[in-house]
Amino acid sequence: MIGDPSTYYRLAFDLFCIEPETKPIYRIYIDGYLITERTYLWDSKETYVREELYLILEKGRHKLTVESLASRKIFLVANATLNEQDITIIDSEFTVDF
Repeated sequence: MIGDPSTYYRLAFDLFCIEPETKPIYRIYIDGYLITERTYLWDSKETYVREELYLILEKGRHKLTVESLASRKIFLVANATLNEQDITIIDSEFTVDF
């Protein structure tokens, strides 16, 4: 069994890049587990990409990490939601409490 459907969550956030012209590669981790690796590409009308991750999570604290494969940090996470409810990510951590 994959899991109780009540544990499925949709984490969405805007990912901004301060050097988008370099088309940097980034990795997204949740609690240290690699979820995806992507190249930063965006619609020319926007200055960010909207990430949507479908996850099975337990209630409690979780850590979101966006790792740049460039030599320095060039990404910013904003406007995060969990199952369409606004959440705050502080020091890369968020809480699942519903």
